[in-house]
Amino acid sequence: MVIAQWNDSLATGVDKVDTQHKEIIRMINESHEALSQGKGRVHVEKAIGFLSSYVVDHFKGEEELMAKHDYPARADHVRQHEAFLKDFTRLVSEYNTGGSSSALAINFQQSVVKWLVNHIMKVDKDMAEFLIAESGNKVA
Repeated sequence: MVIAQWNDSLATGVDKVDTQHKEIIRMINESHEALSQGKGRVHVEKAIGFLSSYVVDHFKGEEELMAKHDYPARADHVRQHEAFLKDFTRLVSEYNTGGSSSALAINFQQSVVKWLVNHIMKVDKDMAEFLIAESGNKVA
């Protein structure tokens, strides 16, 4: 079951960021599918592990772009990244403690997907708009 679907309304206009967002959404769907179907622990851990490291790298890249272009809302944006990572780490800890369950799959969907879509639609789009304006449409 796909719980998040990429569409043009999620595009920020920054190719690197959009490409990474697409991959994060793909992995969220894969992780959720594995959790909800009670697939093997190895599969779930592989998906969660990949998602964990990929999100950290993605956030780091966004934060470097914001620092490079002196984005005025950078501190709040970084705090939101930190809050997401704290919540995601809690979900992973719940999985490690209790294993795959319907409740965890639902919590994963509600927490991770809702946060990601809201974050992209507002915070990342605001950041991208600033970066594009500052760089003359050549964000690197």
